[in-house]
Amino acid sequence: ERGEIVGLRKNGEEFPLDVAITKVSVGGALTYTAHMRDITARQRREKALRESERRFRAIFEHAFEAIGLLSPDGTVLEINRAGRLMTEGHQELVGLPLWDLPWAGSELAPDDTARQRLKNAIAQAARGETVRYTAELRRSESDVRTIDISLTPVKDEAGNVIYIVPEGRDVT
Repeated sequence: ERGEIVGLRKNGEEFPLDVAITKVSVGGALTYTAHMRDITARQRREKALRESERRFRAIFEHAFEAIGLLSPDGTVLEINRAGRLMTEGHQELVGLPLWDLPWAGSELAPDDTARQRLKNAIAQAARGETVRYTAELRRSESDVRTIDISLTPVKDEAGNVIYIVPEGRDVT
């Protein structure tokens, strides 16, 4: 059996313990052993990690500009609220290539050239280059938005691109 219990220090302070209870047969007699470990530091780290994630999500989801996180091949790993607002429909966006998202207006004015440009820019970012350009997002014949797009590579300690951060700003 394994679980968490509360221990009591000499000074009366309570602290969390991880306990593993094992049943052992010694010379025909049944014996139980309990292995206890103070998990105060682990719980502190877990709480700090949850708070860090909460702060990151607050910034990411409430940013004015569209922000995402891509794998080096252009697959969407994360996309914020502003990015989702630039798309149409309610389909799941995570797991799709960025250039295949249902960008607002794509059915009204399909633009394979723009998709290929984005695909090429992602390939350039995957090679370690920061890319920036403007593109049009057509919501209707009278509503055309100019979007400033940047793609920033994120590298690991060895210099390999592990993520790409796409950002889109309406600069109409």
